[in-house]
Amino acid sequence: MNHIILTLRVINVTKKDNTATPPTFLRQLTTREYPGLTHLLQTSPDAGQIQIAPFYHLDAFTAFSLQNKDALGVIAEDPETSEIVGAGFISFGNGNVLGEQRRYAALKGLVVHPAYRKQGIGKQLAHKRLELARDRLGSDGFIIATIQKNNAASLSVASKWGKPLPAIITGGATKMRGRAPESLPGIQVKLINHASNEKLQILAEQANQYFVNYNFYESETEGTLRAWMENSPFDSPLCHYYVATDSSGEFLAGVKVTEQYRLVEMRVQQIPAYMRLLNKMLQIVPDNGIMKQLMVSSLWFSPGRLKEAQYLWETIRWEWRDRASTIVSFFDSRSPMAQVVRLPAWMPRASMSVYVSQRELVSSDRLVHFF
Repeated sequence: MNHIILTLRVINVTKKDNTATPPTFLRQLTTREYPGLTHLLQTSPDAGQIQIAPFYHLDAFTAFSLQNKDALGVIAEDPETSEIVGAGFISFGNGNVLGEQRRYAALKGLVVHPAYRKQGIGKQLAHKRLELARDRLGSDGFIIATIQKNNAASLSVASKWGKPLPAIITGGATKMRGRAPESLPGIQVKLINHASNEKLQILAEQANQYFVNYNFYESETEGTLRAWMENSPFDSPLCHYYVATDSSGEFLAGVKVTEQYRLVEMRVQQIPAYMRLLNKMLQIVPDNGIMKQLMVSSLWFSPGRLKEAQYLWETIRWEWRDRASTIVSFFDSRSPMAQVVRLPAWMPRASMSVYVSQRELVSSDRLVHFF
């Protein structure tokens, strides 16, 4: 794929009086708004004690699309200036529901510029996303979303179109290892970006077997794995597949790894004094405040091979230590992944509820594959 050349037009967003009429011009994102969207996201850090803003190495929607293969965006514009002051995202896919692959729309991030918050724009964007999702899916598809457990406004909106599953999605960052993990006799960790079609098919089948009873898992094939590994805007791969093998070469565990930091870095703009002191000891946030994240997903392992999966995880933490500052994962807190990652108790983490439309058709007993 050719390099993306991005010309960023700086947009000066003028602060609005919160009593003013909020922007009401909402529509689907098009390519000409990519620079404005990127600027919005980079100038709209999270609210709260810790403020983090993304810095994109290419335009924001291309970065989102590389990690969500069928995606669209919704934007809110100020009708007076045509400036983009809010945005929301959706990704579409096929996922397992009671043994059948069904279409779904996953409601992703939603952001409003700080100068335009508390004017109802977020709620307008949320409703527009639902409208577009339903138009695309029809009556048979599912709408799903993960929502921070303390986000009362988003939970209230979600309760209008869906109901929660018992699953809690846990997300967290773990810093890279300072020394190599202790070796596991007879076990090797290998990168298989250039594996044969036969080997990729074996990996796809093993992953499918592991996740067969997970809600919203999208079945893999040799073709989908290869397409995922070849999907890069750079001259070198962005996505990698790692495995743990025994001495005979049998695959015992596998995981997807994405160099997210090449698309976007997370820059810590504000942190409370007590957390700065804590960080001096734990060294989670680098001194320059730039978080370079390595994303892992869809980790599986063969029955009785938890130790091999843990060794795979720890080896990746070690081998990527000079390129990434943290390794990030999201998973159902009830799943074996919690035993692999073993997030430290003192590490900040996200806890998210899962809301779904047509809740009565989705099994509560099944684990959820993060979408």
